[in-house]
Amino acid sequence: MKQFLITAAGVFAGLVIFLIGVPVVLIGMAISATAPAPVPAQTVLELDLRGSLADQAPNNPLWGLARNSNSVMSIIETLRRAEGDDRIKGVLVRLPEAGLEPGMADEIRQAFLRFRAKGKPIYAHSQGVYPAGFSTTTYMLGAAADQFWMQPGASLQVTGVATEDLFFKRFFDKYGVVAQYEQRQEYKNAVNGYLFSDFTPAHKAATLSWMGSVYQSNLAAAAGDRKADPSALRQTLEAGPYVAEDALRLKLVDRLGQVREVEEALLSKAGDGAKAVDFDDYIDARPEPPRTGDTIAVID
Repeated sequence: MKQFLITAAGVFAGLVIFLIGVPVVLIGMAISATAPAPVPAQTVLELDLRGSLADQAPNNPLWGLARNSNSVMSIIETLRRAEGDDRIKGVLVRLPEAGLEPGMADEIRQAFLRFRAKGKPIYAHSQGVYPAGFSTTTYMLGAAADQFWMQPGASLQVTGVATEDLFFKRFFDKYGVVAQYEQRQEYKNAVNGYLFSDFTPAHKAATLSWMGSVYQSNLAAAAGDRKADPSALRQTLEAGPYVAEDALRLKLVDRLGQVREVEEALLSKAGDGAKAVDFDDYIDARPEPPRTGDTIAVID
């Protein structure tokens, strides 16, 4: 019996070591293998905006393990750090095909302009802009760059903005569901999707109002950055869509080329021996800030 218990305890200890120790070792090896390489003396950062974008990074230790794990706050903070980093000579931005959230796009545009004000170039490349969501925000970001490149044969469709609302009233009626909400005023339309089957006049007016404001603001910003007349730019864009070659002829973009071509152009401008570094890798290579003096803890 005693020998049996010793054997069982040994098997149990072995399982614990295998199930806990081995994964820990493997995770440690993976993290070490993906440790960021030193940033070259002459670096061009590559920022890819085509993936999903959060407002700020969540409090999740696994967030940083994914590629394209950028958030608006991390982009702004990293560009601010890159402004004063002599190793960073420029930024190549891969633009999304659809639109970004208007608030996010405006914050990123402001960060672009601050970076450029330090004498460092930003080149933007688009593989096409299509009428999904607020495509004007994507065009606005491209216009905020020193050079706006587009892939040959791609489509530029910045002819307006679109949004969608879901209405559940008919679905509720079908299954006998009664939505019990009180609406304070007709323009307080957060609950309209549960109370009505379509836009009310007030709901429609409110939606068109904020969409028109975003649309006009995006085009005004793009016109200012490209030093164009706002009304003329709007008229030209709304007469689209255009293929890339026509967009270049109408001076809606600056140059045509593949991603590799714009990368080579920016690397050449950065100087001999310049290397391209992924934006995520530059974020990972951030040194820990020095801790001096008193410290304030922020509890979320």
